[in-house]
Amino acid sequence: MSVGEELVGVASPASPIEARLIKGLLESVGIPCLLRSFRGGARTVLVHADRADEARALLAEAEARALGEAESLPD
Repeated sequence: MSVGEELVGVASPASPIEARLIKGLLESVGIPCLLRSFRGGARTVLVHADRADEARALLAEAEARALGEAESLPD
């Protein structure tokens, strides 16, 4: 990522593992991203502003797919 490019948050993962999974997913489709961590454990996944909508759509699709798979598991 270049200096001076506008970055926006697209996700606030609950754990470092979730953050790395999101980063891997975005990068696997060519969306560069950064992970920013704050004291107290808060995290944000950042992408270029011009790719934010694409990243959010991809993450929403992945979440819906994961929820659908979880609902189809036997009790």
